Amino acid sequence: MRNYLSRSLFNFLLLSIFITNTLSAQNTPSGFELVAYEGFDYTANTTLLNTDANGGTGWTTDWLDAYCNSGVCGRMKTVSGGYTYTGLNVTGNKAGWGSSYNEVVEQKRSVPTQNSGIVYFQALTFMKGNGGGTDNLRFRLSGSLTGGIGSNGSPSAINILDSGLNNPVSSGGGHNTLSFIIAQFDYTANTTKLWLNPTLATFDYNNPPSPDAQSSFAIEFDEISYAIRNGAFVDEISIFKKIVSPEITAVSTAPDNSTVSVTFNVPVFGGLSTATSTIEAKDFSLSLSGGSASLSTTIPTSISTNINNIVLGISLNGLANGSEVLTVTPNSNSVWNQLGTKSATITQTSNTVSLNDKVLPTLTISHTASD
Repeated sequence: MRNYLSRSLFNFLLLSIFITNTLSAQNTPSGFELVAYEGFDYTANTTLLNTDANGGTGWTTDWLDAYCNSGVCGRMKTVSGGYTYTGLNVTGNKAGWGSSYNEVVEQKRSVPTQNSGIVYFQALTFMKGNGGGTDNLRFRLSGSLTGGIGSNGSPSAINILDSGLNNPVSSGGGHNTLSFIIAQFDYTANTTKLWLNPTLATFDYNNPPSPDAQSSFAIEFDEISYAIRNGAFVDEISIFKKIVSPEITAVSTAPDNSTVSVTFNVPVFGGLSTATSTIEAKDFSLSLSGGSASLSTTIPTSISTNINNIVLGISLNGLANGSEVLTVTPNSNSVWNQLGTKSATITQTSNTVSLNDKVLPTLTISHTASD
C-alpha cells in the first residue's frame, strides 16, 4: 500500500510539473512575477478566435479582432512548428497570418494594467517590414494606442514606436529573420529599452546590459496586439513584472494625535496573498516609546484606505509631550502587494513619527513682597 501511494504521489507531482510548464514555458527571471504567457500550444491551423485557442496564463480576455477592413476581419491562426531560441523554454506552435488575401491581420489580447515599476515584454518574432503600418506589436491602454515594437515604414528594422507608431528608435536590425526581442518598460525612469537577440545565459533582467534601442517614454498598456501581413509570425510571448515588496515610505500624525497616516510604495491588500482581500486594522501593530503618553492598545482602533495610503486610529493614555516616537509595523503575513508579495518587517525604515506635543503650557506667577 505504501509503495502504491508513493508511486501515485510521484505521478501526481510529475503531472503538476508538466501542467505548470505547459502553461508557462519560459522560466520567470529571479525577482520577477509572471504577468502573462502565450506559447500558442494549440492544434495547427486553429484561428485565434477559436474557443480552443484561449489558453496561456495571466490573460484577462481571449484573443479578439483588433482590425477589420469594410467589415472583413483577417485573422491569425496557429502554424505548425513553434520557434526555438537558445536558453528559452518553449512549447506549442507559433501564430501567423491566417487570411486568404493580402490584408492586414491584427489580433489583440488583454492583460492586467501595466503602468508602474519595471515590466518586461518578450517574444520570438519574424517581421518582414511590409509597410502600410506593419509589421509590429502594438500596445494599448484603455483602448488608446500607447506605442509599439516593430516597423511602420522606414527604417526597415525592429524599432521602438511612439503612440502614433511614428518617431522610430531603431535597434538596427531584426527584419526578415527570426528575432528574439526583449523590451523593458521602466515607469519610474520613463524609458523603454529594447534588446535584440540577447544571450539569455548571461542576460540579467535585474541589471541588464546596454540596450540596442532606448526611448524617453515608457509604454503603458493593458492590451497587446500583433499587426502583420503574410509571412510574419510570433511565438513565446511573456510579460514579467519586477517584484516590489510593500514598504512604508512615509508616516504622519493628525494634529490631535488621533490617527496616523501611512503611505506605502505600492497599493496594498491584507489578510490573504491576493488583491481581493481588504486590509484591516488588525493587519498592523503600533508601538510607542519615550514621552509621557502611552498606548491603550497596540492594535489600531480604526482604518481607512485609499489605494496606497492607510489611515489608522490611535488610542492614547495621557497627553503626548512631543517626545513620544510612534512605530507602525505591518504584521507578519498580513500586508501584500497586488502580485501577492508580502511586506517584510526588516525593510521598514520609514515607519516612525513623533507625536505632537499636546501638553498645555502652564503659567507660574510669583509674588514678590514690596518693601
